[in-house]
Amino acid sequence: MADIYLYGTFADDTYTDDQCITLESFKDDLSKINGQYDVHIDSMGGLVETGAAIFNILENDENYRNCYIDGCCASIATLIPCASHSGKSIFTS
Repeated sequence: MADIYLYGTFADDTYTDDQCITLESFKDDLSKINGQYDVHIDSMGGLVETGAAIFNILENDENYRNCYIDGCCASIATLIPCASHSGKSIFTS
């Protein structure tokens, strides 16, 4: 099973910081995966539009299984575990 890491702040595509999660960077990561995957998150939140768009993609993707909360999961980032199709959110820290 593959993993996607959402570490950083949800932002729009005008941000070029490596610590930012953009919709385009998420789609790029997702396009490299075939089959089921888990998401690891460590985020204080950020731009609501980006987080909501990523949530909608995950909620409609049956291949998204578990969410591992590796650190912080705050603000808009709290939506990401809610989209898990296994119903499991696993706190690892």
